[in-house]
Amino acid sequence: MYKIGAMSIALTKLVDGDNPTTEQILQTAAEIGLDGVEFYETEWGAGEGDLGAAASLRAVADAVGVEIFALGSATRLGYADERKVEALATLKRQIDVASAVGARSVTFPAIDSQPLPPGRDSSQGGLPFANGLGPLVEQMRELADYAGERSVDIALLNHCYFVSTSWHQQWAIRLTGASNAGACLDPGNYLYYEGEDPLAATQRLAGSVAAVRLGDMQRRDEELVAADFASSGRLRLCDAVIFGEGEVDHDACLRVLHNSGYDGFLSIKSVGQSAAGHADAMRRSLENIRRLVASIPG
Repeated sequence: MYKIGAMSIALTKLVDGDNPTTEQILQTAAEIGLDGVEFYETEWGAGEGDLGAAASLRAVADAVGVEIFALGSATRLGYADERKVEALATLKRQIDVASAVGARSVTFPAIDSQPLPPGRDSSQGGLPFANGLGPLVEQMRELADYAGERSVDIALLNHCYFVSTSWHQQWAIRLTGASNAGACLDPGNYLYYEGEDPLAATQRLAGSVAAVRLGDMQRRDEELVAADFASSGRLRLCDAVIFGEGEVDHDACLRVLHNSGYDGFLSIKSVGQSAAGHADAMRRSLENIRRLVASIPG
């Protein structure tokens, strides 16, 4: 049976005050019956002193009965210039932190847009995925080697614009060729970024998934999309909604994952919005997730 956890960014709104502590986040997770927390680096995991604090944080997690199962990084890999040095150093430090609290994986995104090679005029534009993948694969290999020595998996997100589809993830992982390098599967993101069918994306990546994030999406009315674009200049095709009330077929996606052998955590990234507030959105999302998980055989 899957274990259900949540990202710290989905839990902070349930804590009173503007700057909840890591201990409050863990306690909140325990109070609503979650099995674990994926700390995003904005709450914990990016600071120089976090490694030293890992033992005490793990003790708090053990005391309240939740796992710290993953660390979510915002550091991007795939740069072809000197930025790659700092990015790799940051992610290695986060892997050390993850290992110290017993986390199973570190999730991370690739660069935000097509890479611009050194010496290339920006007016020529960056390289398409097929021609710009080399630095990402090289850096993922180095990171996977480092993580493997510490019993940590690395999980590449489908997030933003260079790696935004399942086939981008598929080929980056395949070419990296490391058993501890996999995809962070986020079915809602496929719909949000590229209008990709979430079930087809899950089927493509089945067997190479190292982490799973949950957030439901609903396509917006096309007339509203057009009206918003006319006033703001921004094209927004989907809205995040309460889990189970959108159009992503998470039931089918999770059954595919189950049949492929995935038995890790499901990490709640977003619970959408409720007129009754964030606590109500979390409650309804959790009820729907638990009902769904309970219906999956085995």
